[in-house]
Amino acid sequence: MLLKFTRVVGLLVIGGLFGALLSVQLDILAQDDGKPADEAAPEYRFRLYPPLTGFLTCIDHWEGQLSELGDALGKDCFTQKMINRGGRIWLGAYKRDGYRNEDWYTYQAEVHAPISGVVKTVSRSAGKNSPGSMGEGLASKIVIVRDDGFHVVLAHLERIDVKEREQVTRGQVVGNVGNNGFSRHPHLHIGAWRNNKPLPIDFDLSEMAYLNEESETTSAD
Repeated sequence: MLLKFTRVVGLLVIGGLFGALLSVQLDILAQDDGKPADEAAPEYRFRLYPPLTGFLTCIDHWEGQLSELGDALGKDCFTQKMINRGGRIWLGAYKRDGYRNEDWYTYQAEVHAPISGVVKTVSRSAGKNSPGSMGEGLASKIVIVRDDGFHVVLAHLERIDVKEREQVTRGQVVGNVGNNGFSRHPHLHIGAWRNNKPLPIDFDLSEMAYLNEESETTSAD
């Protein structure tokens, strides 16, 4: 009789713990309900228009690696091409030895606005780096802001085609890729934030498919 009573008490205790855990989980879900996706689910990535065409390769800045707005959670992006060398084909970021900016397929590639908005900032750098050598000073960049306060920075530009307070449209060409500032080779840095909070980003794959229709070719060198 005592053994049966002990088993009943044990089941009641376990059931009570399970009910308490379920209640806590439901409370958490209720609190998240209705929040913006970037607050309720930090892993959510904001989908942007692809800034470059071709085989786009991006290196993510992981959380905590960089702290400045625009740098934190941003991406360093460059394009690659299918290279045919002696009948062997692989992806490559540059032709010849890569020692010149002109060797890199990304160099002077057109940059597309990832969002529609107003150009908030235009900064130009007078310097130009050589591949493999880290530059100094600030990079040439533009910052675009939407009505909702969502900011996007595009950095390491060589040519800038827009001016401050100009309205730009998603997909519009706003400049081309350079190699200046804190950079070792031609690439585009892109970062985003809102309310002084860095935000992770990805690119619209449907738009990328459209842009790459003319880019998926094999080049020999």
